[in-house]
Amino acid sequence: MPDVESEPPYRNPALPVEERVADLLGRMSVEEKVAQLHEQPKEFQIRDGRVTDQSLEETFKGSSYGTISGPFGDEARTIAIHNRDAQEYALAKTRLGIPLLTVIETLHGGLALGMTIYPQTIAQGATWNPDLIREMAGLIATETRACGVVQSLSPMSTLARDPRWGRVEECFGECPYLVSRFVVAYLEGMQAVNPAEEALPRDKMLCMSKVIAGYEMPRAGLNIAGASIGEREMRSL
Repeated sequence: MPDVESEPPYRNPALPVEERVADLLGRMSVEEKVAQLHEQPKEFQIRDGRVTDQSLEETFKGSSYGTISGPFGDEARTIAIHNRDAQEYALAKTRLGIPLLTVIETLHGGLALGMTIYPQTIAQGATWNPDLIREMAGLIATETRACGVVQSLSPMSTLARDPRWGRVEECFGECPYLVSRFVVAYLEGMQAVNPAEEALPRDKMLCMSKVIAGYEMPRAGLNIAGASIGEREMRSL
């Protein structure tokens, strides 16, 4: 166990979070702060199907990134090993030892081979049963967190308003009230607590509810195309 008296304040878990954050930010260079805004696809760390000291060094070059994601579709055990190796590198071999935020898609199950797959989000909304979705999200969190993944890129809080849009299946439905109830249930099941106020349980995950309002109504239904939405319609989303 490290000697907390010889450690910098940001490494001391007994200190208030605000004090630790202020100390860490004061030690970071501009480049290190910018890197924390960067998401590094895990594919860049893999050579011949493995994460090695050399591949990690080539990827990170002694610096840390804010987030690593994927590789989506790998076996759950492989993802767990890759997450462990990358996290150990970030903690031990970067200047400040800032841990990585590991992320994955979990709309209807962790996006990895061997994980449980549930019905897609549009089918979840058709159940009209938020309690069931809360239970499902809790199970997804437990299974995915075991792979060393901390953050979920779910749920979708957007509305299914244009059937031409290629991501309609990721939405709970078209009604703002129905979608809000399912998003809340999903968050409660996945996180169990308010992460801003309590420590996240080891079998739960942080959520990133997405996406920005209006994203679901692109011109001609083309994903990531521009959206032409008036104020009245925007307020109905």
